[in-house]
Amino acid sequence: DDTSRMPGEYRLLLTEAGNPENVLMTSAEFELAAGTRYAFTIIDPAADSVAPVGVVVTGSERALLIDESVSALARVINGAADAAPRDVYADEDLSETLVAGAPALTEVLADLAAGKQTFSVTPAGNTGVVEAENEATIVAGNIYTFLITGEAGELRLATPVDDRRVLADNARLRFLNV
Repeated sequence: DDTSRMPGEYRLLLTEAGNPENVLMTSAEFELAAGTRYAFTIIDPAADSVAPVGVVVTGSERALLIDESVSALARVINGAADAAPRDVYADEDLSETLVAGAPALTEVLADLAAGKQTFSVTPAGNTGVVEAENEATIVAGNIYTFLITGEAGELRLATPVDDRRVLADNARLRFLNV
């Protein structure tokens, strides 16, 4: 169905077929430029996103629209050599705890806000000692692995984005060298 719109900022509301009261997704604002033809495709991004539904927009560039209320997800794994519990903070002043007391070699899940952030690792309950820091730009809907490694006092924090797509004919292996 072709339709035209004036250039400008728009927000996409996706509703259940035949039931406009059931809103499935409300996107953040996005821009439509003059002289550009756009296509919108509804997809299930569940393989590599925490968003239950998404819309791929193709025009002069490709973009994925997801619900504005969807955050990102962190999988925190404490692989520190001393096996002591660690706290992970999502801000520079250590006031926003992402994970408290992450036990050794255990996966802990936490919601992440989107945006550029500094993540810090401290011994559990001790904000006076920052053992590792990493700055990352978090994208809503993505899944990240926060891997804490190294010796006490010399820890490293890696924050790669997970690629959770399924490969039909191959196994997927992931190696982290931090």
